Amino acid sequence: GRDGFVIAQDAPEMLAERALALLASAELRGAVGAAARERAVAGFDLDAIAARYLDWYREVLARPRRTS
Repeated sequence: GRDGFVIAQDAPEMLAERALALLASAELRGAVGAAARERAVAGFDLDAIAARYLDWYREVLARPRRTS
């Protein structure tokens, strides 16, 4: 992947292959690390998280209310 690898829990060989690939290539480590940082900064920025919560609250409040 661009910012990491998805590996099934029952695939230790694949995990080893990916780890070895990262160990062998400074370029790959740098690219994956930079992409992961970019994703983390964009996705977990306090303002971005607050905006998502506000959107969710607005969506919930806009739903029709249930009556008993």
